[in-house]
Order: sequence, then structure tokens, then C-alpha cells
Amino acid sequence: AGGARAAWVLARVSDGWDAWKLATQHDDARLRAGPRCRPAGLGTARAAPAEVGADPALLVELENRRWALRAAGVVDAASNEPNLDRPMELDAPRELDFESEVPPGCAWDHATDELVLAGAGTHPTGAKHALKVARFRRLSLVKLGERWAGGANTPVGCTTRPVARFTPEGELLVFHTAGKNEKGEMTLWRTKPVARRELDDGWLVTQLYDEWTRTTVPIAFELSQQGALFAYRWNTGYPPDDMLQVAYDGLGIDREPMRDFDDGALMAQWGIRHSILLMRR
Repeated sequence: AGGARAAWVLARVSDGWDAWKLATQHDDARLRAGPRCRPAGLGTARAAPAEVGADPALLVELENRRWALRAAGVVDAASNEPNLDRPMELDAPRELDFESEVPPGCAWDHATDELVLAGAGTHPTGAKHALKVARFRRLSLVKLGERWAGGANTPVGCTTRPVARFTPEGELLVFHTAGKNEKGEMTLWRTKPVARRELDDGWLVTQLYDEWTRTTVPIAFELSQQGALFAYRWNTGYPPDDMLQVAYDGLGIDREPMRDFDDGALMAQWGIRHSILLMRR
């Protein structure tokens, strides 16, 4: 859970959470880690990082299956500097009008100053773990709307915590898993809203890699000025299994984002030409 001046690293343990604060000191640019601590007031509740402003924040699950936003301050009031030795202190929960079967992904739309939450619920068709996206005012947390990815007739699976990010051009991307089999293995997907509402109510759903590329844990994705990173753990079904794989240029094969596949260009520039050459031989 990161902020402008420091971040928290949280690890799930058997009886709750452990946390470490990461920060740079004012006289040194090196990143330092504070001692392990136990976040007060978090308990064993499910939690996920939230991007809401300068300070790190968490989305914490409540007993009614809704989620609440809780800021995790990192700056000492006296020195105005991150205090590595100070344990995590969460402010009072601010409940969001949002239910999710998985820990939500959160992104800040700087263009509209809104928070976007991506989660999963029971689709109008009855399908479980269907991807949905909601928008909130960032400061007041007033809900502005909620949509099912794929529309009311085509559920899009979301079986673990999704990752939501905005590109510099303002394009929303949601990375998620779906299609869990009897072994708990899932396929990898990227979903984004598009202007053409006749396409599944304005959603472009793309499978990443192929049906044999599966994982048992959530996808990781991060986008910054240094580029895009995509990571997952690959369950191959044989040793070595559960391999961590990281891809640079995480928006596509090239540095530019991938667009719709051009079948005509492939046939004209490669497929037919290649076939004719083989026939001539």
C-alpha cells in the first residue's frame, strides 16, 4: 500500500497481518524498512491496497461483506517525516456502498478525481464471481454508479483480487483471473471499457497467453513512468511448478498498447504470401 512519501508492505499470517514500513529519510535517498509490526484494529479481516491520495490506504472487509476505506498514516506529526519505528495506525473505517466476493482492486482516476473499485459478485444471470466496476467521489466517497463487465447478459469471471490501473491516456485496465478448474487453477485476463456499447455493453475482454497458462494466485500489474510490469505465478502441472514470471512492456508485445487484431493485414502481409511461397517450392 503505497503513498507519496512512504509505503506499507503487508503479509498475511495465520492469525492476522504483519506489516513493515518502507520510506526514505530526508538526508538519504535509500529505501529503508522499519521493524515488523502488527497493524492495530485490522485483525484477521481481508484487506487490499487502495490508491486514494498522498498517504497509503487499505480497503478492509466489514462483517456485512461491504468494504471500508482506512488510511494508514506514515508521517510523524512532530517532524513531518516518515517514522520507521512507528507501527501502523489505521483511521476510522469509512464504509463504501460496495460488496465484493474478492478483495477489490482500486485505482484513482486523476482526470475526474474519482475512485474506481473492481470486484466480483453474483451476476444477474446467476453466475458467481462476476467482474463489476464502481465509481466513487474520491473525497466524499459518494457512489456514482456500478456496471457489470460484459453487461447484464454476458458475465466476465473474476476469481481473485483484480488489479485496476489507469494509463497516462486515461484508459482503465482491469487484470483478473477466471475459469477456475478442479485444481484451483485459473486463466489470465485483461478487461477494459470501450466506447462501443454494442460490444458486450462496452467492454473488451482479452485472454492473456492461452488456456494452458494458469495460476492459483492473483495477477500482479503495475504502471508507472518507467513502464508497465505484468507478473504471475505459472502452474505448469509438473516441476518446476509455481514459477514467478515477470514481463516488461506489460501493456502488450510492443511498447505501444496492443489494439484489435488485424486479420486482413495478417493475411495480406504474411499468411497468403507465406502459403504461395510454399506452394511454389
